[in-house]
Amino acid sequence: MDLFSWILLFASAMIWSLSFLIFKILLVNFEPETLVFYRIIFGFMAIVIIRALWKQPSFNTHNFYYWIALAICNTVIPFYFIANAMHYVDTGTASIFNAFTPFSALILAHFFTYDEKIKVRKLLGLLIATIGIIIVANVTYFSLANNNLMGGILILIACFFYGVSAIIVRKMPYDTPVNTTFMMLLCGSIMLAPFGTSSSDFVKLFNIEIFLSYFVIGSLGTGSVFVLFYLLVKRAGATNATLTTLATPAFTMLLGTFILYEPFEFTDFLGMSLIGMGILLVNGKIISKIHT
Repeated sequence: MDLFSWILLFASAMIWSLSFLIFKILLVNFEPETLVFYRIIFGFMAIVIIRALWKQPSFNTHNFYYWIALAICNTVIPFYFIANAMHYVDTGTASIFNAFTPFSALILAHFFTYDEKIKVRKLLGLLIATIGIIIVANVTYFSLANNNLMGGILILIACFFYGVSAIIVRKMPYDTPVNTTFMMLLCGSIMLAPFGTSSSDFVKLFNIEIFLSYFVIGSLGTGSVFVLFYLLVKRAGATNATLTTLATPAFTMLLGTFILYEPFEFTDFLGMSLIGMGILLVNGKIISKIHT
């Protein structure tokens, strides 16, 4: 990946880490399907403003079925499954299961793309980064065993669909990331509209904390981050784009250190180092430059 791709990757991971925390907070006041609806709605409003300010070409209407597929595989299903999973598992455990997204993308890319085949280096990199996540998240076998298995299964299903969406983006005819995100969120909003008609849930939006939470998770964690994601898939490939899920736990830990003044321990440094090493192995280009 080039420098700009690395910037996209880490910017996406930082946004996702913030979204993960807000997601957990909003579940206290909303059912999963309602939370997902408003998240997509706020994301759509953000992308409408972005598209108005950032002049875009006309939509590529040949992508109509791709837009529907992305709405299903990249928003509706994974958002809903993760929201339900958060009732069963804590954020640390969730980050472990969410790290399987690159594994899903790697396997799917091997069969559905010509230039992203499974290599020992990539598998080793993913395993090393996953170990790093386990260390950073401070998740032990005991804590995993005491969480409901259903939560882990739901997140793994979401990871599979995230992997599918990365392949869809690789395969679809070109359109700008802003146009693709616009139509994906529009389709997702229409699909989930029946879950957003409750007046009691709508009234909750007048709470300033809830409104700001949706504003952040919608404008940044949905609208903006998907623009970055689609741009990253086109520049760096499906597998490399999903590496954001490996870096997300590290950024979550850093946010806790600098914002909440949580202690930064040696195990945190070790875990982040392993995550970085794993990401570099999966990418491979920096490693190959060192050899040459």
